[in-house]
Order: sequence, then structure tokens, then C-alpha cells
Amino acid sequence: VTVMNIPAYSSEAMASLVMTFVLSFSASLHSQIQRLTRGDRANFTQHLQEPHFELRGKTLGLVGGSGDIGSTVRPMARAFGLKLLISTRTPREAEEGGEVQYTDSVPHLLRESDFVSLHCPLNASTRHLINAEALAMMKTTAFLINTARGDICDEAALIEALSANAIAGAGLDVQSLEPGGLERDYKQESPLYQLKNVILTPHIGWKRK
Repeated sequence: VTVMNIPAYSSEAMASLVMTFVLSFSASLHSQIQRLTRGDRANFTQHLQEPHFELRGKTLGLVGGSGDIGSTVRPMARAFGLKLLISTRTPREAEEGGEVQYTDSVPHLLRESDFVSLHCPLNASTRHLINAEALAMMKTTAFLINTARGDICDEAALIEALSANAIAGAGLDVQSLEPGGLERDYKQESPLYQLKNVILTPHIGWKRK
């Protein structure tokens, strides 16, 4: 049995999914589709019932964003006028006229970002990195995006924060326990499926054509 690690295998696909979440939230696509699913067409006649904002000038924080996927997200995000705040353990000077900045403080990144996207590996130091304390640091208008590993987030704390609207929403391609696949002990449906401010995808970010 040959086991191989291919770090850059799906960087483009993963980065595209991150930006899909960002764009969906900025245009309130998820909530507008939910309205139509309920048969509510009021947003077509009574405009701007759903929040809608442009991305230019907003800050995308990349936790562990100096790797292959984060580096692929960077030019995509900059094309939409997003500022970048990237966590790194190695001090680096700001780039692109200050529009791309680096920080060795994840709390600083959480406080300053309008979108927080996770790109770090799951290990002992990152398990539940995004916990109740971390979520409380985020803006109430901010969105969390996780395309990395489910257990980087304390899922119970995330559900509580989303239920209380302590953050605006979350785009999750991964969960702590995922139905199907290798997670055979998945018994009870997660409350995440019932929350209106969550976009869930079935771990599709790795898939490329």
C-alpha cells in the first residue's frame, strides 16, 4: 500500500469554495433562496429585505493562510477588493500598499476580520482553536468559513454562537462528525442543519476535475 501526501492537489478547488462562501454571504444568496423555498417572493417586490454588501474594503482573515490553499485564496480575494489579514508565526511586512497584512496573533485577526477562513491543519494545538472565547472575539457581523477540518472548531460553541447571532453566519464544508463516509458513528442529526445562517456542503472542497 503506497501512502502519499499531495499538499497542492486541490488548492484551486478549495480556494474557489472559500470564495463561493464569501460571495454567497455578501449577496445574501442563501437567505434569499430560503425565502423562495418557503414560497416567499416578497424580496422581489419589497426590495432590500435581505442584507447585501460589497466586498471591496472588507477584511478576509486567513488563519494559517500562508500555505498552498491560503496562498491560492489570496489573488482571488484581492481581485474582489478584499483586504487580507494572514496569521503567521514568522513576522512579515505588509504588502500591496498595506492591503495584505500579517499577524502572529489569531485573536487580533478574529477581532479585525469580516470573514474568517480556516486553513490550518488539525493537530493538538489547533483542535478547538475556534472555541467560545474565540467566537466572542469576532464581530457580530462577521462570517466563519471552515474548509479545513471540523474539529478545528468547537462545534457546540459554534452552534451556540450561531443560534444567538453572536456572529452573522458560517460556511462549513467540514463538520466534527459527517454523515456517511468514514464517520460510521454518526447517529444524530446536527443542529447545524436547522440553522438559517449556515451554509453546509458535504466535504466537496477537495474535489477537482
